[in-house]
Amino acid sequence: METYTETPQQNKPKSKLAIALGVLLIIFVVLILLVTSSSRKQKRADRMETNLLPVVGEQAPMVSSGPAIVDMVNIELLETFPVQARVVVSGNLPDGCTQIGATAIDYEETSGTFFIDLDTERPLDAVCTMALVPYSEFIPIDLTGLAEGTYTVNVNGVTSSFTLDIDNEIMYDLDKG
Repeated sequence: METYTETPQQNKPKSKLAIALGVLLIIFVVLILLVTSSSRKQKRADRMETNLLPVVGEQAPMVSSGPAIVDMVNIELLETFPVQARVVVSGNLPDGCTQIGATAIDYEETSGTFFIDLDTERPLDAVCTMALVPYSEFIPIDLTGLAEGTYTVNVNGVTSSFTLDIDNEIMYDLDKG
């Protein structure tokens, strides 16, 4: 004698429907991601072509900065009166994307030292050549009002000295007008 067992046929259509809806949902999400990703890439490409700044609400490119590596510091005293000077700084940048950034000059009267901070800037997301790039920077320094004597210039820890043979002051003769 044969026995028949009833299998619930009602659940099969629901499970097939659930699978079909799940697949459609996944396809929909993937399409949305593809469209928004290509839109972002197009905006970036357009901005790079026209060299525009980021649109308000977009994140600006991130830049890292730090002190420049200094190999040599030379001081050139120009043959003028009052004496003018420029500091010639040379070294190597670590890669093809790094550039010289901000320069700050501070004079410490008690030690007769000019402290120069020379910084670099580099975009964080840039793909660069990984080869040293030599640089030379010319930085003018104001010597007006300094007395005769020896002075030091310190650029990121590398020093050089120069001597003023006479006071570097402009003297006006009030009698001659």
